[in-house]
Amino acid sequence: MAKVFVIPFHHIDWRDMIAPPSIADGMDENVQTVPCTREQAARAFRKSGWEGEGQLGVIWLPPFVFESGDTQGECIWHVKQPNNGTSWLLAAEPYDFPGFKTHGVQWQPLEV
Repeated sequence: MAKVFVIPFHHIDWRDMIAPPSIADGMDENVQTVPCTREQAARAFRKSGWEGEGQLGVIWLPPFVFESGDTQGECIWHVKQPNNGTSWLLAAEPYDFPGFKTHGVQWQPLEV
């Protein structure tokens, strides 16, 4: 089992930068991979309130959004629920991005 973190967010409307889940299968070993499998991500999203509609995808977050100075960035899972526009994000750790504070949302830890 792996520990992951899920957070809902309203609204991620421009989704051109979200890659299909198959991109995770072909990631180079030198690039940070997604924090869990597609199936585990779907289970975690459902536990957090996702209703099961929408396409899972992968978002690569560039290293400049983190304070660590890392040069690889991080990959997270994303799904957007079409009936109400809620996006769900799943990461390996609870990132402290300013927009989450502004929207009053919290990361939920889950075991998958």
